[in-house]
Amino acid sequence: FRRVLFRSLIGVAAFGFSLWPAVILGPKYLQTVLHYTPFETTLLTVAGGIVAAAFNILAGRISDRIGRRKVAIACTMISALSYGCFYSGIGWRFTALMWVPGFFGFLTADALFAGLSAELFPTAYRATVSGLRYFVGILAGAVSMALEGVCYDAFGGHGPAIVAMMMLCPLAVVALIGLPEPAGRSLEEIANLPDNKRKRK
Repeated sequence: FRRVLFRSLIGVAAFGFSLWPAVILGPKYLQTVLHYTPFETTLLTVAGGIVAAAFNILAGRISDRIGRRKVAIACTMISALSYGCFYSGIGWRFTALMWVPGFFGFLTADALFAGLSAELFPTAYRATVSGLRYFVGILAGAVSMALEGVCYDAFGGHGPAIVAMMMLCPLAVVALIGLPEPAGRSLEEIANLPDNKRKRK
């Protein structure tokens, strides 16, 4: 129980720390660096957000078939790589469109982290663990946002500062690899995982 909880919270913290600044500062970066007008920014974020949400549903269905961890790992990497390109400063014509797969990956991985926090623990601890996951994710994101300002001063821009924050993203992937796979298991099977059985004793 404790090892699974520790790995889960490490993954949530690394995920929130790495990607929150990328998500929150996207519209500002579109206007100030990529020179999108407010209308163009709204159009991209609304249309792209709808596309990302639609694929989020599909990814959830896929995770039911091949496993939560695999899809969460893939979506975490998609988000990091896409946002890395988005904030890289590369003068590619379609760089701004990388916001869409970046946001999709973030939405899906965040939902799967929440699902893992609910599914991997016995009913008696599920609400507590879910609340703890939420708290850790917000705290990690807040710390990252504060440090992004420091990195902005050091590197001279939001792009390199946000990319620096994303250097912690592999830790989220490592944490996911270390978690059990709950997809396809009943609540009784999850309750009988070795760590959970030891906790009950």
